Amino acid sequence: MKMTMSFKNVKNSSRLERVVTEKTKRMAKFFEGQTSIAWSFSKSDGGVVIDVKMSGPSFHYHAHSRTDNLYKGIDATITKIERQVKKKKEKIKNRMHRGKGMKEDNILQFRPKQQWELEEQEYNESIDKAA
Repeated sequence: MKMTMSFKNVKNSSRLERVVTEKTKRMAKFFEGQTSIAWSFSKSDGGVVIDVKMSGPSFHYHAHSRTDNLYKGIDATITKIERQVKKKKEKIKNRMHRGKGMKEDNILQFRPKQQWELEEQEYNESIDKAA
């Protein structure tokens, strides 16, 4: 996982880097393959603006927050990213359960009970004749 951080009018500190690295590692469990995360910190009139952009082979997520406290903003953006990931995974899960993409051969075909009993009776008679 590749992580980059950029700062505009915000001082970079070792504590901030450590917190961001921890949060990034926590998010890494959701993703496989080559993933890049870009953190952007800037100061504006409304406080601190935090942008997170995550991209990988089959996904792209973006979260944005504006707060007075830098560390609360980091938590808020992480929460937004996690919500997006859960929503996408839920959509994929629901799509699989509804049967989209399944072939007709793989779908079980149920027959009425009477037809099944007739087939069973014919099978038993064929075994008796063979014996």
